[in-house]
Amino acid sequence: MNIKEKMITIKISERNLKWIKENYPESKQGVICLFEYGGIDIKNVHAISDILYHINEALKIEGQS
Repeated sequence: MNIKEKMITIKISERNLKWIKENYPESKQGVICLFEYGGIDIKNVHAISDILYHINEALKIEGQS
């Protein structure tokens, strides 16, 4: 089976990119802890929440109500 790849360019604000990059390490650690140890630190939960918020804001994933 051949998988074809496509390269896309996404333009997002510098502010969103900064927040995503800053929160990525703690978010990743939180996910690892959750799956390996069954628990997650509250600061990691906040980091995951921030990443999801800024990804949604940048990419407009959820529609406006």
